[in-house]
Amino acid sequence: MKSFFRLFPVTLTVLCVLHSIQSQARPKLDELEALMCKNYATSVLFSYFKLSKIRPSQSLIKPARKVAFNVIKKQGGIKDFLTASQCHLKVEEGASTFAYLKRIDNCLNTYVGKNPKESKPHKIKFEKAISEALREVNKFFTKGPL
Repeated sequence: MKSFFRLFPVTLTVLCVLHSIQSQARPKLDELEALMCKNYATSVLFSYFKLSKIRPSQSLIKPARKVAFNVIKKQGGIKDFLTASQCHLKVEEGASTFAYLKRIDNCLNTYVGKNPKESKPHKIKFEKAISEALREVNKFFTKGPL
């Protein structure tokens, strides 16, 4: 009985350490999804500005990006796409966002190229979300602040 009480804290400590190592090794899909949504929301905004040739004030850019971000996050199915493609990338400390996004895009493009039948529904859903985000940004600028 004494040996049980001596070994229990050691066993508990080892299990906690193993659990923390395992949880850090797994990719955090929420972080990947947020990073991709931010990137695509910014791309939608710049595409809109290029197409419409408007130059909004800086105070309007952040709310417009938030509109695009919300649409892409709700309708894009990015988390499902990342899960299906088994894009297990871990956000590294100090890594540049551009290089990291390039790695994610390469991973997804490889998945789409190798598995066109499985990836088609994800791709269509994502493209629809991008189109909807562009429409919502247009509504934001035409009906809202301008």
